Amino acid sequence: MSHYFHTPSGDERRRTITARFWDTDWEFTTADGVFSADGLDLGTSVLLRESVPPAGASRLLDLGCGWGVLAVALASACPDAVVDAVDTNERALALCATNAAAHGVGERV
Repeated sequence: MSHYFHTPSGDERRRTITARFWDTDWEFTTADGVFSADGLDLGTSVLLRESVPPAGASRLLDLGCGWGVLAVALASACPDAVVDAVDTNERALALCATNAAAHGVGERV
């Protein structure tokens, strides 16, 4: 049995999901074998609903970045910040990079 915190060996089966937060609709690519591949998990949804981007941040960390929703959102909202996105799952890291590039923040994530 495979868990999302290990790099998956099965088919990737990518898909696009839409998430709404900070008064914006965001599209992200996800795939099988990563945490919460079918949409935002409850914890991330609450965090995004109850928080605002940190003004003036220059460096941020997304630990357990998954497919990159927080890293991409923070980099988009904080144009002077570099976001370090970290995950043990190589597929998740690849998806995070794909999503960062798609949102125009790939050089800072």
